[in-house]
Amino acid sequence: MAGEARKDGAGNPLSGRYPETYWCCDFHQVDGVALNNFLSKVVQQIYQHQDFIDEIRVTGGMVKLWGGWYNLANTTGELEWELLRDLASLKMDLVIDVYQTNIEQES
Repeated sequence: MAGEARKDGAGNPLSGRYPETYWCCDFHQVDGVALNNFLSKVVQQIYQHQDFIDEIRVTGGMVKLWGGWYNLANTTGELEWELLRDLASLKMDLVIDVYQTNIEQES
């Protein structure tokens, strides 16, 4: 965590302190799974690490669920209230980067 003394992989002390703490993980959506259902499963997995998430936040850090959404055309995704409630209970912000990709197909 930020401010803690640095250690190597074996737990031996190193000089200095950690200036920041971050954690990231890749979750890959399966084709055909609705955005809300996918994000709900991600949030349930994050709940397993709630103590770590809380520690980041209470020590002044930010906690965000950040995703990229790539589409070939205009699309709609619905985020249901249960998902938003679960994110709020974790005190997590939701950031979604939406990209429209223009892929030309050769005939």
